[in-house]
Amino acid sequence: MFYRYFPDGIDIYFDNVGTEMLEAAVANMNTFGRVAVCGVISEYTDAAKRAAPNMLEVVYKRITIRGFLAADHMNLFADFSSATADHLRKGRIHVLEDISQCVESIPAAFVGLFRVLQLALFLVRLLMPPLVWGELWLLDTLVFEKGDLVAGFISWGEYSIVKGANTLNKLDLMGFPLSYHVGILGLSGLTAYAGFFEVCKPKKGEKVFVSAASGSVGNLVGQYFPDGIDIYFDNVGAEMLEAAVANMNTFGRVAVCGVIAEYTDATKRAAPNMLEVVIKRITIRGFLAPDHMNLFPDFASTTADHLRKGEIHVLEDVSQGLESIPAAFTGLFRGDNIGKTIVQITDE
Repeated sequence: MFYRYFPDGIDIYFDNVGTEMLEAAVANMNTFGRVAVCGVISEYTDAAKRAAPNMLEVVYKRITIRGFLAADHMNLFADFSSATADHLRKGRIHVLEDISQCVESIPAAFVGLFRVLQLALFLVRLLMPPLVWGELWLLDTLVFEKGDLVAGFISWGEYSIVKGANTLNKLDLMGFPLSYHVGILGLSGLTAYAGFFEVCKPKKGEKVFVSAASGSVGNLVGQYFPDGIDIYFDNVGAEMLEAAVANMNTFGRVAVCGVIAEYTDATKRAAPNMLEVVIKRITIRGFLAPDHMNLFPDFASTTADHLRKGEIHVLEDVSQGLESIPAAFTGLFRGDNIGKTIVQITDE
C-alpha cells in the first residue's frame, strides 16, 4: 500500500501509530529519511503489537528515528500560533473535532481513543544484494609511483586491475603496521569515531554503552547502568537494542552501525518500546562511515596520537593466504573472531 501511494519512496514519516505502520514506512523510506514519533496508538493497550522495524535498513539508509514531546518545543509556540492562525483564516487548514457533552460522556470519549481500527497489514519485502568487498594493498599501479602503497574497495585476489585512480587512496603508514590501515586506522576506526563523536555527540559525564555480542541481556543492561544510559552504540540489534532503549535516559541517543543478531535470522528483529522512545525523546539513527569521510584527517591524526601514547589497544584476528578467506568470513557469523578480521594475502 505504501508503494502504491509513494512509488518513489518516503523522505519524512510523522508517526502516530507505531506497529506495522512504522515497519512499512521504514521499509519504503529513502536514504537519509527522517521519522518523527509523537505517538504509538496501536501499542498503547497491546504490547504484543510493538513495532519491529528492519534495523538493517535503518543502517544502510541512514534513517533517523526520533521521539518527541511538544512541551520540549514551547519556544516555537509564538511562530506556530501566528502561522496556524494565518492558515486558518485563509482556509488552508480544516479542523476536525469529536465533541462529547456532559461529564457523564467523559469515560466513553476516553475509551474511544483506544478503540483501534484494524490497520492494513503491510507486507513489504526489499531485496538487498549482498555487499562483497575487500581492501587490498596494491603495488606498481599505472597512476601512482612504483612502490606506492594504496588502499581501496576491490576484489579478493593476489592481483587486481583497477580502472580509475579515484577508487584508491595512497597510504601514509605513519609508522604503524599495514594491518592497522584496514582496521583501527581504516573504515572500522572511522565508523567508531564518526558514530561516537558526530552522531552521538557525547557530553561530559554521560554514560555510554557499546554492544559487542547478542544474547539474553535485558537484566544485565540494568545492572551495569543502574542510573540509565545516555548513549548506545549499536552493533547487534535484537534484544540488545530493546534492552538499551528500556534503560535509556531522557534525550538518549542511539547510533546504529550494525545489527549482527539480525543478519541471518529475521525473527530476531528488534522491537524497541516506541512509547519509551516518545516519552524519553530518544533519537535512533543509522549511519555509514563513508558519509563522514570529511572527518578522516582529524580521525587519523587523533587515533594515531592515541596509539602512540598507548591509550588505544589494537585487537586483530589475522588469517594467512587466500585459501583462509572462507573460514575467516564464516567465522564472523559464529563469533570466532576477536577484534578486526584480516586476511593477509602476501607478506608485508
